[in-house]
Amino acid sequence: MAATGACAAQPETPGKGSAGQVLGAFGRALGQEAHVLVRSPALTWQQLHNRLQWETEPVESYLAARREEGSAAPGRVWLRTRTPFSGSEALIRVLLGHSGSVLGCAFSPDGARIVSAGGDGTLKVWESASGAELASVASPGGEVQACAFSPDGTRIVSGGDDGVLRVWEASTGAALAALHGHTDRVFDCAFSPDGTRIVSGGEDGTVRVWDAQAGTQLHTLAGDSGNVNGLAVAPDGTRIGAANENGTVTIWDARTGAELAVLRGHADQANNCAFSPDGTRLVSAGVDRVLKVWDTRTWAELATLRGHLRGVFDCAFGPDGTRLVSAGADGTVKVWDAAAFEELSTLRGHGAQAFGCAFSPDGTRIVSASWDRTLMIWDAQARVVDRPRPGHPDPVFDCAFSPDGSRIASAGFDGTVRMWDAETGAEAGVLEGHTEPVFDCAFSPDGARIVSGGQDHTVRIWDAKALTLLHTLTGHGKSVHACGFSPDGRCVVSAGGDDTVRLWDAGTGENLGTFGCRVNMQTACIFSPGGRRIACGQDDVVHLLDAETGRLPLTLSGHGGKVYRCVFSPDGTRIASGSLDRTLRLWDAQTGAPLLTMAGYTRGVFDCAFSPDGSWLVGAGADRTLKVWDARTGGLAAEIMLPGQLPAVALHPWRPLAACGDTAGTVWRIELMGIPYGPIVVTAVGRGWGLVVRCPACGQEHPVTPDSLGAVLACPTPGCGLSLRINPFAVERLDFEAIRAAAGPREADEGPDRTGRWWKPRKRGS
Repeated sequence: MAATGACAAQPETPGKGSAGQVLGAFGRALGQEAHVLVRSPALTWQQLHNRLQWETEPVESYLAARREEGSAAPGRVWLRTRTPFSGSEALIRVLLGHSGSVLGCAFSPDGARIVSAGGDGTLKVWESASGAELASVASPGGEVQACAFSPDGTRIVSGGDDGVLRVWEASTGAALAALHGHTDRVFDCAFSPDGTRIVSGGEDGTVRVWDAQAGTQLHTLAGDSGNVNGLAVAPDGTRIGAANENGTVTIWDARTGAELAVLRGHADQANNCAFSPDGTRLVSAGVDRVLKVWDTRTWAELATLRGHLRGVFDCAFGPDGTRLVSAGADGTVKVWDAAAFEELSTLRGHGAQAFGCAFSPDGTRIVSASWDRTLMIWDAQARVVDRPRPGHPDPVFDCAFSPDGSRIASAGFDGTVRMWDAETGAEAGVLEGHTEPVFDCAFSPDGARIVSGGQDHTVRIWDAKALTLLHTLTGHGKSVHACGFSPDGRCVVSAGGDDTVRLWDAGTGENLGTFGCRVNMQTACIFSPGGRRIACGQDDVVHLLDAETGRLPLTLSGHGGKVYRCVFSPDGTRIASGSLDRTLRLWDAQTGAPLLTMAGYTRGVFDCAFSPDGSWLVGAGADRTLKVWDARTGGLAAEIMLPGQLPAVALHPWRPLAACGDTAGTVWRIELMGIPYGPIVVTAVGRGWGLVVRCPACGQEHPVTPDSLGAVLACPTPGCGLSLRINPFAVERLDFEAIRAAAGPREADEGPDRTGRWWKPRKRGS
């Protein structure tokens, strides 16, 4: 693939030893980023730099020289990560081709191929050495839950959502047979070691044994243990292990169908199990975050392996029985010593839950499958030290910069709001109080408070310095999906799954008004820079509301799917919205006219943010890309692919720096290289004695006159001089009494009346 940008410049020839180190590092990084570069070769320099910038000498010096050249080149635009990739150096290659989650994987008996089962309804075969996709078959049964090679490598069996087992020719993907019998989804399937039988288990609670040639059913093994989540066949083919929904592992005689043992020990459902190559041990993986190792002669528990932070989905022995591999909901793949029962390595790189894992037949590689739509191939023999990784243990749903740009707040699935130093990325505190996932967070305009909303139906206001809870706002009947402060900091707005938008007094926590929506749930809400209007994403439209009267003056229609996020430009003249329809759209905030449509995402756009000068628009996607767009022309300026889906993005208040959160729990800091900002847009606020504007760089407030509105000036603070563009309007203070008078409870058949009022006025005494 072609090298671009600074990577094309020829460096001074390093010494022989250092040249080998540099080439080795670049070779490793190329394998790790090949899935990105094959689609976007223009990103070669950016992706390799971002992988390698944390290396020691001589790679560090080589990159520094090339970075200086690339950053100085006129018009050179790229995105530099300021957060290290959490991916392990053991990562060899990423296989990207499924359009949905990858639920299972297996090596062929000779190790030359890998088969994968996709939530997108496809079965794919890959060349393990190069990562090339060899075949892709669309299964008619919906999601493919499991797959396995036959012992001779000529056939593949798969199980899916329709309860049908399908046998395929491994070389061509031709359908050979369909085995009907299960009455619900098939969760796992396998060939017997001699290839004469197929074993399957699923949601109907049965294990079924089939004649692999005739396709006839030989046994139905039924118990009262709930779903059969995973299966294993002993190396001699005489026994079957079944991991069950009730946390047990049932052992069956494969020839007679007799129940031999029931292994009890998991505190929650067992997800999978595997026999050791000599058949003397069995390992099982559970939702209770542990692996258990059992003696297959006495069925006694030998060990409990702890280390995963969330449930364990899959497990397998290495070919010589000395090692174990496991895949977890925490996104990690772990390698264990099967004799000492100790963790050897933690392999990081997946951007979401890891569903499947397997050793290659020679034990040198591991393949893993994930909800992030990738398979990853790892060096199984690398001893990787698991260093502490800053971030949430679960997905990040939102992030926000403080007004002075010194801190980042992030909201996570783990029920916390975490604070980060924006310069170093170090964790600066944790806000704990929500009892369920937190979906949104925002700083107050003065940076003194933080508001958050979550699945526990509450809105919470925190002291951003002391990291203490100030108010818990209750009233939403379902999850709170969005929340934020008014520009003067006096009011909080929140939107939830109970079809309401609520306004709160930020000082007292009082509910000022509850405004009912017509249909569906609210997914976004934000005040305009002037503070009088609120933009709300609802279903596939954006509504523009008057915050005091509840009138609905404008509806922005055009998206072909759910709107995830909407934001005002700093000057309030435009609205941007990101949608499930894979587009980012720009609208005229006064007329509602569509201005620009930015396509290029392969999945939905979760979040978006304007640069503080209003010239650039950043969109974060479910396709794992962060894209920077020219907000004037709609042209794509830069993009970067990160390991996980990106539900959240925020921009620094005056520097070209972005923060985004992913489904692996990482809060990324991304520097926008070569992307110039014009004057930073600020809005004047009344202080009783006159108008002031605050410089985001130095934090100082400066008095301005009405004649200064709309002007450009340099911050007068000595040593600052940041160029500021003052909006031609000032922040309006909301009339709380007017809100109380206008807002009222929603009636079931309520909608906008002919005057455009969305919310029915509260009756006297109600």
